[in-house]
Amino acid sequence: MPPPFARPLVVVPARLGASRLPGKPLRDLGGRPLVVRTWARVRAALPEAELVVATDDGRVAEAVRAAGGVAELTSPSCRSGTDRAAEVLARRRDADAVLNVQGDEPFVEAATLRAVLDALAADGDSWMATAACPFPPDRDPRDPGAVKVVVDGRGRALYFSRAPIPHWDGTGARPDFRLHLGVYAYRPEWLRAFAALPQSPLEVREGLEQLRALEAGAVVRVADVSAPRYGGIDTEEDLAAARAVLARHPGECEA
Repeated sequence: MPPPFARPLVVVPARLGASRLPGKPLRDLGGRPLVVRTWARVRAALPEAELVVATDDGRVAEAVRAAGGVAELTSPSCRSGTDRAAEVLARRRDADAVLNVQGDEPFVEAATLRAVLDALAADGDSWMATAACPFPPDRDPRDPGAVKVVVDGRGRALYFSRAPIPHWDGTGARPDFRLHLGVYAYRPEWLRAFAALPQSPLEVREGLEQLRALEAGAVVRVADVSAPRYGGIDTEEDLAAARAVLARHPGECEA
């Protein structure tokens, strides 16, 4: 299947100063830095795309370049990965879509990345696209670390929340929650505008930057994808689990 966009730009934001896992991008995962594992995974998944790691630290950039990748330094004042993606985009004029893949996702599924780009291409009125999957049956929907999303009949986001949406008090039948996966595709003109907007009230309340887009009136298409086999890496426990996966399955980070 041909790519939905002719000139996609993929940006992998990698900030060194993560609070829950200090030095996260450079932490070892199976003999390679975590950010390099993620870069290699995305490179294999989307070989036709221009791929850039956007970081605030020269040591991260050096690790990526040593592995054969492209890395660019972005401003330390960037508030989020979206801001880093917008800064990388500002140095280019030929991208027709921008895909934002977090630097702590060494197991991200190639099918998910393509589904998000396909969703953006398929909905001509959409400004950005993201992904969601069935909520894991063994996870509590009341966990604020698991972001939920509800969509309309056209597959467009109505709201994202750390609270259970639709409402559930823990009794009775559990609704069919959708777990939001933090991969985003943007139309370049919208990414430029979005990064220039101030934080919105709902964004601040929930701690979710995608709500800034909804409050600005953006159409956000949500691609339905299969639940990932493994999640991102945010904590020491996540890193230990990822190392165990690679010890059992050395090729698991390959796309």
